Amino acid sequence: MGAVWGPTLRGSTRGMPGWSGHDRFCEAIAEVYVGVLPRRPQRPGFDADFATYEFGGAALGLIDTPGVWADRTKHSITQVPDDALFINHGATPWGLRQGGLEWAATRGAALVLDNARPFTVTVSPNRRLRLTSLRIPRALVEPRLATPGVLNDVLARAAVGSVLGTQVGLLTSAVRGGLPQVARAMVDTVIEILDAASRGVSPPDRVSTMKAYVDSRLADPTLNAADVARAFGCSVRTVHERFAREGTTLGAYLRTARLDRARDLLLAAAPRTRTIAAIARECGFADTGTFHRAYRARFGISPAADGP
Repeated sequence: MGAVWGPTLRGSTRGMPGWSGHDRFCEAIAEVYVGVLPRRPQRPGFDADFATYEFGGAALGLIDTPGVWADRTKHSITQVPDDALFINHGATPWGLRQGGLEWAATRGAALVLDNARPFTVTVSPNRRLRLTSLRIPRALVEPRLATPGVLNDVLARAAVGSVLGTQVGLLTSAVRGGLPQVARAMVDTVIEILDAASRGVSPPDRVSTMKAYVDSRLADPTLNAADVARAFGCSVRTVHERFAREGTTLGAYLRTARLDRARDLLLAAAPRTRTIAAIARECGFADTGTFHRAYRARFGISPAADGP
């Protein structure tokens, strides 16, 4: 029989007092994820688990931490350089900020990180961060891959993104199940999926991604062009220009999207479980009167007329 296959590193900080758990995790994670460090939580205590596995040139990390953000900074790049890509797959929702752009990953989705450039992994403080992180040296995938930013736009809006998320999920199951040969073959499949996503890809129209960003934040009544510009690393003028090219404005798009979502919620409520005022707030209308007037102007009827 061959040698038993298992993790090259495994650890846990559960039960460690004060900030010692966070400090211990940072010491381990700096090597596991090559300079990617979680921020210190607001309160002491950091119950986390981690393990890593080797696949020849590639490596897989499994982490489970409290809901804190993690950063790859310019300083850490200088101190711990690493010319590799990471494919991160979350068992819980998470987000990525890199190169002035931002993506929100749903449960089971995968995104690509460039470890030679600064980035931030984001997560809600009310959720655990459960990530599979597959490290692939750039030499194994270039020059055929598109840039990570372009790839993530494609993965966020095309069917290939779902395929990649499923494949990395299967890879995680193979690793946990102690199937090294299957896992190694799946790493090759992941690279092939990224290659397929890159073929014939041109940078997508950023206004479509801006719209997706706005759609994900309709509940925020204060959302404005400055927020969008900050998320995409551009000027407010650029935001307005992108929407103007489509013959609209950010404000008009935002109001239409909010009203359409409100109508969907009203029509789906059978019997109604939320008040009209609650639905208005959920769709970003701080004032119920304004919501009623806007609703009637768009649909020709009152909100009460839609729904049971």
